Amino acid sequence: MKAKVVNGFVWLIVTHKAEKILHTGLFALYVLHDNGSESLVEGMFDINFAQMHGLEIGIEVGHLNII
Repeated sequence: MKAKVVNGFVWLIVTHKAEKILHTGLFALYVLHDNGSESLVEGMFDINFAQMHGLEIGIEVGHLNII
């Protein structure tokens, strides 16, 4: 797994484990779009769509505060 920072927000990229994570119900998953936006994964359709379009799926980590 890797981390990605988008507009000062950190995401843990879990694209290849998204299906397993979805079924646990422990974390909210988000599709990370090329324009910097994200959308909530509500089911397998969203995971399949993201993978078919080469989009990453992530879990929220939090804001990156650089002092």
